Amino acid sequence: MDKLEEIFTMQKSLNDYIIEKRNLNFSKEEWIQKGSLALIDEITELLNEVNYKWWKNPKEVDDNAVKEEIVDMLHFFVSICLYAGVSAKDLYDAYIEKNKENLNSKLNQKLREITAQKHRKEVLMNSLENNSSLPYSVKNVLNNPKLTGIHGVLGKLLEF
Repeated sequence: MDKLEEIFTMQKSLNDYIIEKRNLNFSKEEWIQKGSLALIDEITELLNEVNYKWWKNPKEVDDNAVKEEIVDMLHFFVSICLYAGVSAKDLYDAYIEKNKENLNSKLNQKLREITAQKHRKEVLMNSLENNSSLPYSVKNVLNNPKLTGIHGVLGKLLEF
């Protein structure tokens, strides 16, 4: 059993114990609502540990208290997963897919930036071949005697 599966198993046991001991009978929807509210509360407790209240005098951050709040958040997060029918494997698989999606999104954004830059260079090169379609400010750069050769002009225009 891997560590994530072990955490899920331990949390299921704790949930079952609490349900039995307190004779609780909530619907799936109610469990997810209650777990979400408890998670929000734990997030707030974590924020209190790291001085998010800019209007108050800061205190020294207690790393152990921070860790404890993170673990409490994990308890409720895993409970929400369990009540929602999301297993450790489901969570892992969904995380991997979302991570790929996020990475692809970043790569696609970078590709779009590179493509746009390439397009700007092509437009400039075409404009250089037909000097008459250049804006006045670009013509001034091209006619500057201090810039000699195409590399100097392109470098100045594109700031390379």
